[in-house]
Amino acid sequence: MNKKYVSSALHITFIYAAFGLAWIIVTDLIIAKLAVSPHQITAMQTYKGIVFVLFSTLIIFLVAYREIVMKLKAEELQQKAEKHFKALFEKSATPSVILKDGKFAEANKSALVLFGLSGFGGLANNSFSSISPEKQPDGLPSKEKERNEVDDAIAKGSSRFEWLFARKDGSLFLTEIIMTLIGSPEGPVFYATLSDISERKKREDQLKNSEQAYRTLAENLPGLVFRCHLTNGHQMELFNNMLGPLTGYTRDELKKGDFCSFDSIIHPEDKQYVSDTIKEVTLNNKPYRIEFRLVHKTGEIKHVIQRGRPVYDESGKVAYIDGVFFDLTESKQAETALAESQKKFETLFEVSPSPIFVESIDGKVLDCNSAAAELFGYEKEDFLRLTTADLVPPEVAATFPALVKTVLEKGDFQVEALNKKKNGSYFPADVRIKPIKINNQKCVLVSILDLTERKSSEKKTKEEMSALALINEAATGRELKMINLEKEVNALLKELGRDPKYN
Repeated sequence: MNKKYVSSALHITFIYAAFGLAWIIVTDLIIAKLAVSPHQITAMQTYKGIVFVLFSTLIIFLVAYREIVMKLKAEELQQKAEKHFKALFEKSATPSVILKDGKFAEANKSALVLFGLSGFGGLANNSFSSISPEKQPDGLPSKEKERNEVDDAIAKGSSRFEWLFARKDGSLFLTEIIMTLIGSPEGPVFYATLSDISERKKREDQLKNSEQAYRTLAENLPGLVFRCHLTNGHQMELFNNMLGPLTGYTRDELKKGDFCSFDSIIHPEDKQYVSDTIKEVTLNNKPYRIEFRLVHKTGEIKHVIQRGRPVYDESGKVAYIDGVFFDLTESKQAETALAESQKKFETLFEVSPSPIFVESIDGKVLDCNSAAAELFGYEKEDFLRLTTADLVPPEVAATFPALVKTVLEKGDFQVEALNKKKNGSYFPADVRIKPIKINNQKCVLVSILDLTERKSSEKKTKEEMSALALINEAATGRELKMINLEKEVNALLKELGRDPKYN
């Protein structure tokens, strides 16, 4: 029962009781003063009762009339409200249904479209669970979830939840339902709105997957991924765990700075350069790439490269900078070592007494030392304009492509071959060829050993050996002739009966 109506009824009853009591007391006092005989008292009491009855009748009439008028107005308002609700229900673009005893009692056109139906017959006498998969996305059986949500709506007056329906064609669609209890004279009656959130859920899942992919990428990226909030004290927001390996510090140990919380560990000589660069890119709205040094907690100098881009808010102000730090320390150390090695190679290359030059795989001279240019009779700058065809006989030059292929496949190669000087003369040489790479380009390193003197010495030795052989042959022939002559003399003496003269 409505407390407001009870209070109003009690108020009227109190007024009526007070008036009746006052009427009785006042009229009795008046009658006692005016009446002089019992007959007058009786008559006056009768008139008093008649007046009271008439007055009470008037009051009852007015109260009854008021109640009837209010009831009629309430019924009229209720009819108007129901008519208005009916119109809103039917014309609403939001899919809406009425549920009685847990089953569909009414559905507007938008709801029928949502379910892919042309008429209400496909929903009539069905419950949520009867036109749904056996289980809902949260894993609960549809019937159990339906009971839970109905009980919740009865207890709280309304319930908001997600529900997966199945259309007649078998397609599934996810909805968000707001179910409100609107009456329960003969059982609970609910008004429910249904919003298709399939696309929203799909976008949310895509966003979630995208965020997960970004998080996975950030976690596995060999660099420190950050966001520097320029409007929030220049705090640095980090998206992976590379801060420790890169700097040796924890997040709490790094303080705020003029342009980022890394200010305190930027190398003093690089701090102004970094500050100026950041200010410039925030003014020009362009991506940037800067290399500078950080001081590790241990004191070690770290070379880093920072790539990033400013991001602006709706008002056009720079909100933050997104970027990533990469540790270049090992790369820088390798570059330094390579530069030192290159310098040593160039020094050894130039001062080597052995003629050495470098050729591309198509036979162009790329570099040479002074000994090589001198051996072939060229100035160094002229030698660098030559090709293999200028340095060997034509028949040897023709074999160069095959020779280079063999060198690249098998490695070092050695051969004796004629080489051609600037004046056109040829000289024998021991040629050693080795594959190398310069600036990631395949080349061959050629070292030359001039065999002219050795060949000349070998020729002279050969000639001397030939002469010695002739002399030896001549001496050996004379001795053989003497031996044969002695044998003949001994034989003749023996025939004469004399003793042999030669042993």
